[in-house]
Amino acid sequence: MKGRWIGALLPVLFAALSLSFDRPVQTTKVKCMVQLTNYSGEGAYLAVSVLDAHKKYLKTLYVLGDDQEWYPDFDAWWPFYVAQGKPNIDAMNMATIYGGVRTIFVLEIDREFIDKDKILHSETYLENL
Repeated sequence: MKGRWIGALLPVLFAALSLSFDRPVQTTKVKCMVQLTNYSGEGAYLAVSVLDAHKKYLKTLYVLGDDQEWYPDFDAWWPFYVAQGKPNIDAMNMATIYGGVRTIFVLEIDREFIDKDKILHSETYLENL
């Protein structure tokens, strides 16, 4: 009885595993540290993206600060974000960063973006400086 149950379950298990491994995601993790110069005022927002050689946005990797009221003040990143339909960003940190403070985070970058024709771009915005 036990043998038949396991025998019937194995093909289903292998089928599920093959579906989940059809397209493995190839990423590289990169640890980043950002430290702002000392200033007094509100926190800063940060967007980190991948650009192509022509400075066209390809993907948003990380956003620091989740108050979307301030996103339109990003001169370069905001139009890309809007054009993409304002997608949810997996790597979003709720807190902003203040003057003189440093933060460390890990970017998970698709390997297809790691070559000589891609640019890792960061843009910051300070509210009420």
